[in-house]
Amino acid sequence: MASELITSKQKMDTLRSERDALIAHICGIWPTPTKLLQESDDQYQSLPLCIVDAVYSIGVRYESTQRTVDDFCKWSHWNYQQEYTVKEFIALLDPFCGDWERLAAEVFRNRQRTSSRSGILKAEAVYRFARGLQSCDIKGRADIPKEVKFDPPDRLVSAITAIPGQSSGISLKYFLMLAGYDGAIKPDRMVVRFVADALGRNDVTPNFAETLVLSAHEVLRSQTPGLTAAMLDYGIWFYQRKRPTKEDPKPIIRASDIVRCEVVLKVGGEGGSVTLVRQRSANEDWRFGIETNEAALYDMLSDEDRHGIEFSSKSGYVRSFEEALNLLDRYPWFNLYPLKVHPAFVEAVLGEVGKRGGPAVELRWREELNRKLNNR
Repeated sequence: MASELITSKQKMDTLRSERDALIAHICGIWPTPTKLLQESDDQYQSLPLCIVDAVYSIGVRYESTQRTVDDFCKWSHWNYQQEYTVKEFIALLDPFCGDWERLAAEVFRNRQRTSSRSGILKAEAVYRFARGLQSCDIKGRADIPKEVKFDPPDRLVSAITAIPGQSSGISLKYFLMLAGYDGAIKPDRMVVRFVADALGRNDVTPNFAETLVLSAHEVLRSQTPGLTAAMLDYGIWFYQRKRPTKEDPKPIIRASDIVRCEVVLKVGGEGGSVTLVRQRSANEDWRFGIETNEAALYDMLSDEDRHGIEFSSKSGYVRSFEEALNLLDRYPWFNLYPLKVHPAFVEAVLGEVGKRGGPAVELRWREELNRKLNNR
């Protein structure tokens, strides 16, 4: 018993020490914590928009999520400043119930799925999320519970995490944060990286990062009245987003041997990616390889898609595009966001996307690539 008490005390001392290190890191970036009060994003007035943002933001660049929210508002003639209820939202979507492809295409103009293996369209997940809130008697922002319990899960958590692709609870936590709940943050890769940098560790998990940030917030809030967990989360997110990331894969052959190194295909989300590259050495032979950002890739995938994947940072090299696809197929790459496709491989890549994801996924890729081309 005495040894257990000592172990428990040691854990508490370690956690307190790590919390203090995180606070020191935060204060090093924001010497005057009141500056964090200005980091908060404008909150949505309506819970339905919080739902759309929270569900569609997982695993993609945030710009695409903003477009999805905008597209829904244009379709529904809603504005950001007015409050609409969950009941009104469900009434708008009810005519599409069961016809999720049409809901995705006509209302949200976004065919992303919660998972590439057996996931559902995010459009359906949004509808089921709204129904889950309704089952818990949540109509508007004022109905958000004062306390939400994830372990063990309460009624609200059980209703939302039962939706395919939502079992991790990250979307729900982000939804709560957007809705003004002060006991949750979104423990995504930005937050995980921030905590890892503060502690000088590379084994920080989302749950641990969330615990430490919320603990740090409790201390900082006592020093800076009005500071919410959401403000701290936004500050961390924007800080990490502005930091430079290594975009180009590292070659594994001698630099003196490389004539050209090109990106054939790059997929991913904010701050991380899976990249298929080709290199040509002095003997004029092309060779293909894969490089990933492990932390970012882990966060981009749903719980189901993570299963069975070894998150290695670099593959071996092969001699053909077809062989390279076999390496790429270790990941559900076709369900991620297309960041870049080499002009010479566009049709070949789209053809492979269609084989793996079907016509709807291929159409989404074409729309995204055309949008990139038109925005140049």
